[in-house]
Amino acid sequence: MNISKISRILGLIRQNYLIKALGSFSSIQIIGTLVGLIVISLYTKLLPAEEYGKITMLTVFGAIISILSETGLIAAFSIKFYKVSQKENATNIYSILLYMFGICSILYILFLFQPGLFSKFSRVHLTPGSISVFFLFVITGLIGRFYTNFLMISKSPKKYFQINLAFYLIVLVASAVYLLVLRSGFMSYLYSYLWANCLLLFMGIRFFLLNYKPPDKDIFSCAGLRNLLKIGTPLVPNSFMLMLLTYADRYILEKYKGLSAVGIYSVGYTFADKINSLIINPIGQAFSPLSFELYARFPDEYRELVKNVFQVFWLIIGMVFVGYFVILREIFHLLIGSEYMLGYNIVPIVLAGVVFEGAGNLLGGTIIMKEKTDKMFLLTGISVLLNIGLNFIMIPPYGMYGAAVATLISCVIHFLMILTYTQHLLFIPFDYWLIFKSILITIFFAIPVLALSYLEYHPLLRICIKSIFFLLQVLVVWKFLGLREAITNVLHYGKENKK
Repeated sequence: MNISKISRILGLIRQNYLIKALGSFSSIQIIGTLVGLIVISLYTKLLPAEEYGKITMLTVFGAIISILSETGLIAAFSIKFYKVSQKENATNIYSILLYMFGICSILYILFLFQPGLFSKFSRVHLTPGSISVFFLFVITGLIGRFYTNFLMISKSPKKYFQINLAFYLIVLVASAVYLLVLRSGFMSYLYSYLWANCLLLFMGIRFFLLNYKPPDKDIFSCAGLRNLLKIGTPLVPNSFMLMLLTYADRYILEKYKGLSAVGIYSVGYTFADKINSLIINPIGQAFSPLSFELYARFPDEYRELVKNVFQVFWLIIGMVFVGYFVILREIFHLLIGSEYMLGYNIVPIVLAGVVFEGAGNLLGGTIIMKEKTDKMFLLTGISVLLNIGLNFIMIPPYGMYGAAVATLISCVIHFLMILTYTQHLLFIPFDYWLIFKSILITIFFAIPVLALSYLEYHPLLRICIKSIFFLLQVLVVWKFLGLREAITNVLHYGKENKK
């Protein structure tokens, strides 16, 4: 009987896209997080905070170049993927690849002949050779992201897992070689990710050539690209605004407190963002292709899906928030160099902002699918202006703590605006009382867990005491908030035989 039950459960798992997708996306994010922790440990133990600050500033500038080169085309391609033929998708793929390469090449030539301009915008001085490495890092990363995004929307979680596993292994090995053997300093980051991006580039081009043969004519379609740009271009200002919402605090912190403060703050921010990588992103990645498909074919079921996913998100993320701090301080002490330890103090504040931003992203898909991408700019712009204003007010007196609080306030406001606007576009009867109770329970259990983290007991004793509070929270959510039923309602949509 037990064997029969196990076989039935395994059969259900094999037939349910959402379980397989969440498993693949979550597994690779766990691996990526573990690799990231090892890598960040290497960087913080071997590089001073100022050098790590340079890595942060180059990452920010790389994001700017990527947004300019990509022009929202990856999101536009995702929106159109289930609405057009395979032939048109093939034309769109090669048009996007050529466009991104062309724009990135123009920007590369500009900054190569104007290195002072590069230093002014990035806040880091690089030689012409290093600028070339930087732009190779950007363009290979862009094409790699296009490929992995394609695997996600085409419901290929297994391939997504395999290619990202190889990516993270290359990052790990290359980082160790460049940091420990070649002693390349902060440039180790660019070299390591460049090699990993090259793998994605090669595999992506190979995949597209084999599965989406280039059209005999019109490999580059101006008309098709124009249609994609109509959808994608309004996302560019919004992408810049989202980037400012995430990274403006680094620029302002560098202005008032220097690169060392940026390095310490960035380490704390990275640990807060791990929950985004481990939990929030996999949820979005698993549900995105299903959302695009349901919206195009079964609009009523799309509405019900969003309702269930949004409510389950709040139930799960509250437990994740508390569970994370059961072990985080101990991990921080183990992995991070002593110069960066103050970064731990901002993690709870920034993580709360990450949670609200993640909730907003789950709802924001409705705006994208309604093709109201121009409205995203307005909503994000208000949040960014608020964020920048708060950073200028709070960073001079409070440093990185002021930056963290500004991030939290801005993310909450951004979430509330997205919630209000999406309800106007497509009303969904969320159970707000359930969500409110989940937040209250999270706060109730988070306070003692965070307080216990600072007590000078033996680390194992601290973890055991904090674990008791965490298990009590899980019991309360499971027993009184209907977690099991909520999860069942969501998984119902992942059945592969569903019509």
